[in-house]
Amino acid sequence: MSILTHPSWVIYGLRENVEGSKIRYIGLSSVPMNRTLARHLGQARSGVQSLKCNWIRSVDMNITYDVIEFCPQDDMQFLFDREVEWIAVYRDLQGSHFNRHTEDYLTNMADGGPGIPGVTFTHTEYTKKCIADKHKGVPKTPEHRANLSAARMGQPQSEETREIQRQAQLKRWAEDTDSREAIERFNHGRWHDEGYHKVPREGCWKCPEFVEADVKITIKQVALEALREEPMTSTMVTSLFSLLPKNRPLVKEALAELEAEGLIAITKGRFKRWTILSSS
Repeated sequence: MSILTHPSWVIYGLRENVEGSKIRYIGLSSVPMNRTLARHLGQARSGVQSLKCNWIRSVDMNITYDVIEFCPQDDMQFLFDREVEWIAVYRDLQGSHFNRHTEDYLTNMADGGPGIPGVTFTHTEYTKKCIADKHKGVPKTPEHRANLSAARMGQPQSEETREIQRQAQLKRWAEDTDSREAIERFNHGRWHDEGYHKVPREGCWKCPEFVEADVKITIKQVALEALREEPMTSTMVTSLFSLLPKNRPLVKEALAELEAEGLIAITKGRFKRWTILSSS
């Protein structure tokens, strides 16, 4: 019975079906080799992106195999160990290399062994660059972004990374005038509805037209109403400023005019204190 159909446990090498060709891939098999060969060809036909499949497609699927070693059946760990050793042997024979796309080198991406767990992948710098270039500029799906976020959750970031992210956010904010204007418009409307705009505020789309002379009069009225209840300290004036941030110079002018008109007085002790002198 041929090894093609006999369930032999072997270490094998794949090569182009041409006389004198070199082994390009080393693997293990615990099933008949016709099934193993068909699996490799099926992966290549389905478009799997790997050095091995790319090589198989490059030779028009014209590959064959050589048996390197027969192994005792039912001893999977021995089979794994022999695959690792044979991959190491062929890599030593081929010497150090940078680009495994060239014809003389193995296309094995891993050191061998029991699949992904415990296997040390040996991507070259060239392979890493190819992978990075392939994904550069490709938009990520919401699911992909969620998976990346979950994977990074709880991982400490260096100060250098934080600074890079901060500068990127500042740049986006400086360039994205539409978003900035939309946020300012939203905040103006919210502050207006919550009663923070005691006087017309410049830039608020809900306030009446901003007229500087009218605002001064209104500020005077607001200040007098506050002083009638109790003397106004510097803290209270600061609070008045916070309600009218863009009108701060007008607040100062209005208070100075009230003092000049004799309606209020400023007492300077440990803290400034404004008091009302007239009820008119």
